[in-house]
Amino acid sequence: MLPLERRHALIKFVSKKGSCSIPEMSEILNVSEMTVRRDLKQLEEEGFVQRTHGGAISVSSPRLVEPAFEEKRESRQPIKEKLADYAVKHFVQDNGVIIMEGGTTVSVMANYLLEFYNLTVATNGLNTLAVLRSIVSTCTVLGCGGILREMSNTFVGPIAEQFFSQIHAQYAFFSASGFTPETGFTDPNPMERQVKLAMAQSARKKIMLIDSAKFSHVSLLTTFAMRDIDILITDSEAPEVSLKPLRDAGVEVHVVK
Repeated sequence: MLPLERRHALIKFVSKKGSCSIPEMSEILNVSEMTVRRDLKQLEEEGFVQRTHGGAISVSSPRLVEPAFEEKRESRQPIKEKLADYAVKHFVQDNGVIIMEGGTTVSVMANYLLEFYNLTVATNGLNTLAVLRSIVSTCTVLGCGGILREMSNTFVGPIAEQFFSQIHAQYAFFSASGFTPETGFTDPNPMERQVKLAMAQSARKKIMLIDSAKFSHVSLLTTFAMRDIDILITDSEAPEVSLKPLRDAGVEVHVVK
């Protein structure tokens, strides 16, 4: 397990239980107690946990620990529908090739792809694939395979990364757990981040769908800086103080009314 993955697992475990001892975390992660102590020291300095004598307790922060897929899918669903509908109407065409990451905002786009012809869609989202089954008679649907994550219903890992590195797409569609101009677009899981980076390398243009509730929030890892994104689609409640730096960075900003 990579250090970033290990520390992410520590954050999730401590947040879920509220508190945890060093021996317990050492056994669960199959690492030495000294490694756990070093990780906890770094996580405390970054504000993710609070160390105690012999362990750690959780620090309340809604964006540090990833919510389950179903919880995220139900959150602000009307906004996600608007963003997805807009993205499909303006950036998807017959005979095109697109990449869709499997997050709950982008996955809504699958519901609006039913009328296209000879479209090729590549995704790491299990739920996205389930919706796209209905278009396989007229379009090509590519699923990457890999390690299936329970929290997100997405495939991650080296197999998924290699799959996307071999594709050539016009657009790749992404979302994020948080955004600030200083940190860029952030996400809670290092394996999801790596797959997104592989997707981005394989697309001519990167499109970010992000609702206004994600602005001013920061998650564990920066996936994209502002300059890495070509187009951003958001709703009318997005703060102008955050949109202006995006425009200044050369991002084409679309605000959906």
